[in-house]
Amino acid sequence: FVYGWMMTEFPKHDAATNLLNEIIYYGKLLYLCDALLPNEHDSIKMGYTQQQLNWCKQNEYNIWAYFVQKKIVYTSDPAEVMKYTGEGPFTSAISKDCPARIGTWIGWQIVRSFMDHHPELSLQELMGEQDSQSILSRSKYKPDK
Repeated sequence: FVYGWMMTEFPKHDAATNLLNEIIYYGKLLYLCDALLPNEHDSIKMGYTQQQLNWCKQNEYNIWAYFVQKKIVYTSDPAEVMKYTGEGPFTSAISKDCPARIGTWIGWQIVRSFMDHHPELSLQELMGEQDSQSILSRSKYKPDK
């Protein structure tokens, strides 16, 4: 419910988007959910089972490496973007074990890293930052192997 409310409060700005813009947008919404629901488990916020969340955590490095190696971080192909942000039983482009919306989850981790490195920023300033590349660069995002 909170996630849907955040989508209405902070609608997407860019019509011509790419995967990075999408995952950072959704990551920012989930970060707001963290702030509003600090005691709610991440699996609930993401709509994942605990097993799916565990899979994401165990494979975070490999997922990000896949995005980088396949050069899809900046793809603007809507069908390609949907593979990693859309609903479904799993993300078939990666594996049947990979939950749907894996890009959204990765975006959340990038935003968390960004805010960990910039604690001086308010939530309002985070939501006002529209440069996804800047967020990625300044996040120093580097998942553990």
